[in-house]
Amino acid sequence: MPARRAGYRPPTVNRAGTHNRTTNAHAALLLACAGLVAGLPIAPAFAQPESPQGDGAADASQPPAPPPVAPGTDLFEGRPVAEVVFRVPAGEGFAPLAGNSLQRALNNVRTVPGGAFRGRTVAEDTRRLNRLALFASVETSAQALPDGSARLIFTLVERQVIQDVQVAGNTRIPDRDIAAEVDLLAGTPVDPFQLDRAARRIQDLYRERGYYFADVTIDRELLDESGIVLYQIREGERVKVTAIRFVGNTSIETRLLRRELETKTAALFRRGQLDDDNLDVDIANLITYYRNEGFLDVRADRRITPSPNGREAIVTYILDEGPRYTLRSVELEARPAQEGDLPVFDAAQVAGLLEIKPGDVFGVEALDASVQAVSDAYGRLGFTDVRVTRVEKRDPQRPVVDLVIVVSEGLAYLTGEVIIQGNEITRQNVVRRQIEVLPERPLDSIALRRSEALLRRTRLFNPRGVKLTLQPPDPRDPEYRDILAEVEETNTGNIAFGGAVSSDSGVVGRIALTQNNFDLFDTPDSLGDFFSGRSFRGAGQTFRLEALPGDEIQTYSVSLSDPALFDTDYSGSASLFFRDREFDEFDEQRFGARLGFGRAFGTRWRGNLTLRAESVELSDIPAERPTDIFDVADQNIITSLGLSFTRDTLDNRFRPSSGSRTVVGIEQAGALGGDFTFTKISAQHRVFVAIREDFLGRDTVLSFNTEVGYIPQGRDDVPTYERFYLGGQSFRGFDFRTVSPKGIRNDNGQPSDDPVGGTFLFFAGVELNQPIFEDIFAAVLFIDSGTVLFDPGFEEYRVSTGFGLRFSIPQLSPAPIALDFGFPLVKGDRDEERLFTFTVDLPF
Repeated sequence: MPARRAGYRPPTVNRAGTHNRTTNAHAALLLACAGLVAGLPIAPAFAQPESPQGDGAADASQPPAPPPVAPGTDLFEGRPVAEVVFRVPAGEGFAPLAGNSLQRALNNVRTVPGGAFRGRTVAEDTRRLNRLALFASVETSAQALPDGSARLIFTLVERQVIQDVQVAGNTRIPDRDIAAEVDLLAGTPVDPFQLDRAARRIQDLYRERGYYFADVTIDRELLDESGIVLYQIREGERVKVTAIRFVGNTSIETRLLRRELETKTAALFRRGQLDDDNLDVDIANLITYYRNEGFLDVRADRRITPSPNGREAIVTYILDEGPRYTLRSVELEARPAQEGDLPVFDAAQVAGLLEIKPGDVFGVEALDASVQAVSDAYGRLGFTDVRVTRVEKRDPQRPVVDLVIVVSEGLAYLTGEVIIQGNEITRQNVVRRQIEVLPERPLDSIALRRSEALLRRTRLFNPRGVKLTLQPPDPRDPEYRDILAEVEETNTGNIAFGGAVSSDSGVVGRIALTQNNFDLFDTPDSLGDFFSGRSFRGAGQTFRLEALPGDEIQTYSVSLSDPALFDTDYSGSASLFFRDREFDEFDEQRFGARLGFGRAFGTRWRGNLTLRAESVELSDIPAERPTDIFDVADQNIITSLGLSFTRDTLDNRFRPSSGSRTVVGIEQAGALGGDFTFTKISAQHRVFVAIREDFLGRDTVLSFNTEVGYIPQGRDDVPTYERFYLGGQSFRGFDFRTVSPKGIRNDNGQPSDDPVGGTFLFFAGVELNQPIFEDIFAAVLFIDSGTVLFDPGFEEYRVSTGFGLRFSIPQLSPAPIALDFGFPLVKGDRDEERLFTFTVDLPF
């Protein structure tokens, strides 16, 4: 059976089942005549070879067909399509399209022989052929045939096909790294956009590695001749920035502008490389900084000056500061929701809310904060739909701005029902106590945002699954709006394996079983409930079973805490523990129990009441140790009642950059019985100040730490293990617990070098934390000072200084890994020094 030609159609079949040969013969004859008259290939199909005569003479007995014209005319609309031709330029004429290109063209054309000519369909066919990216151009024409039909002609210019992709000139970067940046494949059409994009990616790769002046070009001649894409690379030298200069900054000091730059000069730990993206960020940061300083018309650019050898470069930032604008006046344009109502705030009240005042520099950042402050003030009163915008009116003669605050107040709403969804295990009250807006109260939109943040911080829900949304007002009661609180519960139980290495405590392992959504009273109804994890859950309590085995200290404990004890404003906790620790002077064994009750007073203050009962026993005491240790070596019982108040405004618990934390406490030992009676008074105040923020939002933080402790009863009433000590991590540059009064040897009555603790402590320190690399690596400088005595005073005052490193890796530990080198400047005669102090927390 002969192979079918492209476009072959089987003969039609009549109802009797016989071929309609007569009809087909007539049609073939008509098409043949039409083809001869037109001088085009004869075929009742999509595409056929050109006739041997090409554009040969037409039959003189037939009138000639008109030349092809654009198909977008009513002349062809509705005519039967006799033929669809695909052709390509060849010499002075045309040749038929062939091969895979023909097949793909056929698959994308909906106009077919025998169908009606539709201009809209032809236009869609043309668009589809263009989208194939196989053809550099697609031209469409049509020809009216003498029999009333039409011939549709697609004239196509095929794109060149890539034969191979090659790279030349690269000696600094291997072929495999460059190949990863090039996504061109042999056998695909040449796309100039894709070729240029790959060249830019290769160039960006070089710039990332310091070769800023690397140049990548394409051998166009070779591409046209052979279809080979050859990227020619001129690598140049690795460039480092050796100087950064500013031109035009007459109002802002250079040192302040340098802080805003991502581009840095080369140094010991910096490559100082040039990068266009960083330079663009620098320009944006400089403009933002100037606008925040009131220079609203500032313009900035940069200039790069390479050295003759191409290895160094000077970056010069060119600034046109313009005038510094100030705020001249503030106006209020308030639009109450109901016509005739008075505005909620008058102009004077709005001006009082603004961070920027008349006469101040017109800074954009302060202006944005001011607009937000006005919006927040309305939001606290229930105006959830308030819109606050600003209009700046500049004086054309002077650099002053009149500010108009435009407020579309909207309606004030009261809180309706708080609807909670998604808490299948967690009790409703656990979710509800985190939501600060209450029914029948003004719908405080600020409290609503804060409630959403509180729910995320509970660790009971997926932070991304927590959402509080306002519902539309009820038409029956339009002054109320309900709140839909959606939560997505997450796995709140975990088993943690980890450890810590510390210069004070040695090596400590950690195995902890924690359930953050525990419910002590949710007992299981069956074993299935217990093993499926649906019992003892849902009340938001925290249960922890922890084992900390180590080479110097071992601790085992079990604890339970409830942030809302019996659904009140009070928190409660209880714990049992056993600890065995090896000190240089003795071994200490403790076990006991602690109870705690607390209450928050607002968002900053918290009070805590603590009861403890412990058994303490010392053993393995060498004969030369101080008499103070031998005096309390036997097992003793200590009970105490403590009260403390904490004020906390830190922005982050583990890595604070602003705020303060103050703790004041008093503990009375012997209040519940026991072997010792004394009073311990303590206070600590820590302040964190961000003195600079870089372009990545990282803060250089200066912190101050002051601590005071005092036991009025004196050394005879206080056992050594309840006294104050400094050293190690608490006083860098000195050995652990050695900043302390020294005792008397038990064996010969001579002075001892061993510390015995004091009843008065004072410590003052300052530390500067400077980020070095992203949020991972930082350097610190510190000064520690203080003393520990038997009586209040500042005798034997010690001072040390030093530097350290901080590694913050959240996957390892929420607290930074700390490495510190301390050097005593003022010390006592019998003090023991320690150069290196460290703490490393690692999970296994």
